Amino acid sequence: MLESQSKEATWKSNKHEKRTVLLGWELQSAAAQAPCNLICFDNVLYVTCTSSGGKKLPPMCSCCYLPDDCTLHLSDGTSINC
Repeated sequence: MLESQSKEATWKSNKHEKRTVLLGWELQSAAAQAPCNLICFDNVLYVTCTSSGGKKLPPMCSCCYLPDDCTLHLSDGTSINC
């Protein structure tokens, strides 16, 4: 799982309010991960996963954050295996 750590700078403005600026992001990963598929399907009705017992789950537009055992079920009757 990716973890992010931000580096921030804080200063006081003329009104003595604290201001924070994001300087950058450092990504850390315990293992190399495959890039996420950028294709997003807008006609997904629901998702099923064998790990969830085949229960109908809320729609996700891609397999990007789903386990490999999941399937996207589309409104035209077709399906996409993750």
